[in-house]
Amino acid sequence: MVMIIKQCFYLLFVLSIPFICPADAKVYKCLDGSGKVMYKNSPCSENEKSETVIKTDRSATEYDKDYYYENEDYTPQEKQTRNVVDIKKISSGERVNLNNYIVDDKVTAFLFYADWCRACEQIRPGIEKMARNSDNFILRKIDITEFESPVTNQYQIKSIPYFFIYDENGNLAVQGSKNRAINYLNNNI
Repeated sequence: MVMIIKQCFYLLFVLSIPFICPADAKVYKCLDGSGKVMYKNSPCSENEKSETVIKTDRSATEYDKDYYYENEDYTPQEKQTRNVVDIKKISSGERVNLNNYIVDDKVTAFLFYADWCRACEQIRPGIEKMARNSDNFILRKIDITEFESPVTNQYQIKSIPYFFIYDENGNLAVQGSKNRAINYLNNNI
């Protein structure tokens, strides 16, 4: 009897993992009532025919909307969106030399995060938007995957999100929490 109860709890836990730790963000490609293609973070409704599901590390909410239409420009009027090359994932848990990724004459931020980290998911879209909209800011992302990965041991990362930010001269300006990083970025880019 005890074994059956344990198995039931284990099954409930396994079934709840996708809700606790979501995988890649999914963007749903839908057709609205007029046949116009629209991308959404949530599944298409019954009156919107779904064509495909696209897995991505970006979401529609980056554009401050729950959905967006194909070929619609979401660039803020005052600034043009920068090339996504300014945002790059450089590690998935393996050791990495940050000095190899510092860009001369630009603020270079290294964000240590994990896909399962809710605080990271909350801060990441805003930081990525800053990098896309700034001429002097580069973002490099390091997915720690777990706390005992080689990269967390290399840089002694004990909590995430965690930042290393280098100024335009390549000097370490900030090391630490998201609050310190955001404060520095708001004042320097």
